[in-house]
Amino acid sequence: MRLRPLLGVVGALVLPTTATAHGGLLIGGAEAGPYRVQLMALAVTRGGAGPAIDYTAYVQRAGDGRPVEDADVQIVVERDGGDQALRVQRIGNGYEGIARVPSSRDVQAYPVRVAVRGPDGTSDLRVTPPAAGGPPPALLGGTALAVLLTGGLVVRARRRVPDADRRDEG
Repeated sequence: MRLRPLLGVVGALVLPTTATAHGGLLIGGAEAGPYRVQLMALAVTRGGAGPAIDYTAYVQRAGDGRPVEDADVQIVVERDGGDQALRVQRIGNGYEGIARVPSSRDVQAYPVRVAVRGPDGTSDLRVTPPAAGGPPPALLGGTALAVLLTGGLVVRARRRVPDADRRDEG
């Protein structure tokens, strides 16, 4: 029974870090014009075709958050060798395109432009992925503090003697 709270705390700390959506890692998102756009990226390999990144853009109406299912979405990856316009197709609640890249080791290495033309208007968004450098120090510090507090609570709970046992001793 005492293990259950500890597992709950560990699960709350670990599970959000491993969650990914269809497109992979969320690399950017913002409200742009009448739409809210989220862009996800996932490193993929397809046979002998070489490294690639699967980009998925999720488009919602800014006002009510409903998915936009009838938009024309363009995804362009900016690379040293020039811009690469992706062939985008509708998949699930998003719009997906595959970019051939020299290396898919870092899906956050390439700036991406997303253009949406839909029933509510148009929007253009440029996602400049964050520099790869690990988690922010505040997140590391907060996680360390949470682990120490959890450990302290477990040690304290094990040291406590129930009231019934104290009466028997005295």
